[in-house]
Amino acid sequence: MPPLFAAAAALAAAASAGAEPPFRAAALWAAERIPDSCDVRGTGCDWLALPSAWRYVWNNLRLAHQLARPGPENMEPERLRVEESLGQIHRWIDRLGDDPGLWYSNWHRLGTVARAHLNRTRTASIRAGAGARSSFVASAPPADAHAHAGGVPGLTSGLRFPAVGRSLMVTQNSRLPVGPLELPLLGLVVEKDVDETSFVRALQLGVRAFYLSASASALGFSDALLRSGVERRAVLVLGERPSEVLLEADLEELRDLDGVALRVSNEEDLDRRAWTRLEEHLSKEHLRLIGLAEMHPDRVQDFLSG
Repeated sequence: MPPLFAAAAALAAAASAGAEPPFRAAALWAAERIPDSCDVRGTGCDWLALPSAWRYVWNNLRLAHQLARPGPENMEPERLRVEESLGQIHRWIDRLGDDPGLWYSNWHRLGTVARAHLNRTRTASIRAGAGARSSFVASAPPADAHAHAGGVPGLTSGLRFPAVGRSLMVTQNSRLPVGPLELPLLGLVVEKDVDETSFVRALQLGVRAFYLSASASALGFSDALLRSGVERRAVLVLGERPSEVLLEADLEELRDLDGVALRVSNEEDLDRRAWTRLEEHLSKEHLRLIGLAEMHPDRVQDFLSG
């Protein structure tokens, strides 16, 4: 799975293919595993693991709120007030970074407020509207998974990218700058062909990036965009394609893709010819991104310089 989708895999932890986005369930699941003693500077709190745990919780909670089904018009001021409050706590989480001393000194001022938001969310109705069940499936974290930082099950990174002193605040339209591009953070890996309605459903839930495995196509994606009302420039579609397929593919087959990851074979000559073809597409602006899949990192540099 490409790094771009690390956030998506974590955010989809509760994985519902029905009407409710998975973010609320993921936030509540994670919050239940954080001891209440952490909110009052009590004993039994793992202060090293706490930053990652609360980042995970709050990113999911913000997304659940932003993607909620619109309520009555007279409730709009309350919704905006809640969003502002959630944003203020999110900014504090960002400022505290990974320093356990800062968390110990400051989190007791915010912990009670954060728990109150979670308790309200527990009984709220957060839905993205009716529709057919989606064919996209993501798995919940295994019950026996443990974090590297000491005991919060399933939370291994807290959605933190390697940026010194800064956490990643994930919202519906978040982007990650990579060179000259700004890549969407919410994405799905599509393992097999899905219908147009499934693409529409994913777009309605806030997904803005799709990584199509070698066995999945972008058939129906253009029509799904029109139905969803999402602008094409807001979405990133990447496809993983084997060397032999790329050598035979025409431009029409690449039309709905922003980028292609070459899935290497055991034949180096075949792979190099396919890579040369991708470089030509990139130079002619048929594609915005090209990359390599299923290749050990030690081989990548040799392949690119060969």
